[in-house]
Amino acid sequence: MQGFFSLLFFSFLLRDASGRLDLFITFKVFFPMDVSSRTGALIGILMLTFLLNLFFGYFRAKTRKYSLKWLLFVHLPIPVIIVARITSGLDYRFVPIFVVVSVFGQLLGGKVVI
Repeated sequence: MQGFFSLLFFSFLLRDASGRLDLFITFKVFFPMDVSSRTGALIGILMLTFLLNLFFGYFRAKTRKYSLKWLLFVHLPIPVIIVARITSGLDYRFVPIFVVVSVFGQLLGGKVVI
């Protein structure tokens, strides 16, 4: 309901030259990316997150727990994922999904036997 009232509040600001409400401008204000590009960016960064953590999870499992290498293998992918998320335009609401995929990649990477 709050989104509806904010849309009404900002609707007088988003008028075209003739005074009519331009819904395309309204949509671009509330959703800066179109749905297909946002979905593509989300899927791509989720795959990057999973593969990166799969790689680092494999090496994490081979080190002594809570050592410096272990901490690096757990935390080194995080800045890469943050930079990829911010540069793609995805906001903070997607962070819990990235955390779950990161943990899943780390755990699955620890189970991989080559």
